[in-house]
Amino acid sequence: MDRFIEGLQPDLQARLKHKDFPSLKKLIDKAELIALAIEEAQTRNRIHAVYAARETTANSELARVVEALDRLNEKVEKKAATHQEEVERNLELMRKQLAQKQVQFYIPNQSFVTQPGAFKRATVFCDFHNTWGTHTEANCWVKQQMP
Repeated sequence: MDRFIEGLQPDLQARLKHKDFPSLKKLIDKAELIALAIEEAQTRNRIHAVYAARETTANSELARVVEALDRLNEKVEKKAATHQEEVERNLELMRKQLAQKQVQFYIPNQSFVTQPGAFKRATVFCDFHNTWGTHTEANCWVKQQMP
């Protein structure tokens, strides 16, 4: 049995060396079980290492995205604050302008604003154009120009 134990891997030797087994078959069975358990633990460690490596790269990429979003958020907040200040300034200026006394202009002679009666024309319907205007079908210049 000692020869069998010496031929095993060092980590198996340490686990089986100081134990008593009734037969070589039980020693072999126990060695196989322990070897499987060690192999499973190593596989589990490798899997965890792979996931941890993926997670750290994903976390670093995620950290860069979060940092970029934070910078963008700061810029947006700064723009919003600047815009809000500008709106408040403009609103205050408008309030000041509304509070001032309104200037009214007095035009003593408003006759130049309205047309004299000679230039006023009544609207009449032109059947040729099918619209309201200043001429009728009888004195429609466009109709007279047609052959």
